[in-house]
Amino acid sequence: MSISGKWELIADTSMGVHNLTLTLKKNENKVSGELAGYLGTATFDDGVIEDDNLVWTITTKPMGKPITLNCSAKFEGDKIIGKMIAPIGLGLQSEYEFTGSYLGA
Repeated sequence: MSISGKWELIADTSMGVHNLTLTLKKNENKVSGELAGYLGTATFDDGVIEDDNLVWTITTKPMGKPITLNCSAKFEGDKIIGKMIAPIGLGLQSEYEFTGSYLGA
């Protein structure tokens, strides 16, 4: 199965549980896409996939302040599990887990 297409995610964050949509486009081992949800919509083009594991970074601007999320995910058929790590200041970071399923191309 190709990972390209839309994925519906459920993220468990410090601000509650949120629904997100992750849209991916795979070209060989490079991945670009868009993450849309409670923090707005942001794009990325630095994704790299190896076997069933994807890593990427995405910068969003909630309330006008940029925050870079370091993301990783593992694909298991039409399911995805992963995490997002966000800096929270003073060298600390917060980690959020997500799960999801494939919606289609």
